[in-house]
Amino acid sequence: MQAPVSSIKVVGKTYQIQERELLDGNCFGFHNAKELTIQYIPQAEGQLKDTLLHESLHALSYAIKLDLSENQVHGLAAVLIPYLKDNKAFIEWLMHSEV
Repeated sequence: MQAPVSSIKVVGKTYQIQERELLDGNCFGFHNAKELTIQYIPQAEGQLKDTLLHESLHALSYAIKLDLSENQVHGLAAVLIPYLKDNKAFIEWLMHSEV
């Protein structure tokens, strides 16, 4: 499946989302802060959602100097999608509230 978006914003910077046939190593995706890209290999929709969220978390971690480990990013990505699905009313309220 191809990503439904071509870019995302991370702390004011626009990252280009790019599909690649192969990536170095045994990975589904890769975040490059210097080139402002998130690359991924072709994969099923559920895996792609996890991959793009995972790489987005790496970008966020880099942007605010959290230095999250691979295990921390993996854990967050694994729980965030179910959390967002389980709390749709809360998320809707957050997105439409004035800050």
